[in-house]
Amino acid sequence: MVLVSPIFSSHKMITWIVRAAEVAMVPTPWSGECVYDVGNGEKVATLKGFGCLTQNIMSAVWPLLGLAFAVMVIAAGIQFIVAGGEKEGLAKARKTLTYALMGLFLAALSWLILAFFNYLFGFNLTTLKIGS
Repeated sequence: MVLVSPIFSSHKMITWIVRAAEVAMVPTPWSGECVYDVGNGEKVATLKGFGCLTQNIMSAVWPLLGLAFAVMVIAAGIQFIVAGGEKEGLAKARKTLTYALMGLFLAALSWLILAFFNYLFGFNLTTLKIGS
């Protein structure tokens, strides 16, 4: 799929966004301290598996937030076009765009706060670590 074509169809753009999100959401394999080998090739999840689960969830959250932002910006653009100069339609489009930008700002701010606590106190709040 070539993203540099002069005419973008909405179907091609949505397909590209979904594929980008799928690539970003590759889960962390459960191995090492997350599972215990009981023999015969069978493995059982341990309490430390919650850390792996948290990492998998967090790796899915950020791309989904980006996808939600992109969808809201596209929706606001369509609302601007469809409004045709009507004040109510333009106000609705501005409101949608404002909410999209506020959501992106809050997501970035939450990540910065977690990074600041990691720097300040020396522990990472974005991963769950049980035991030593």
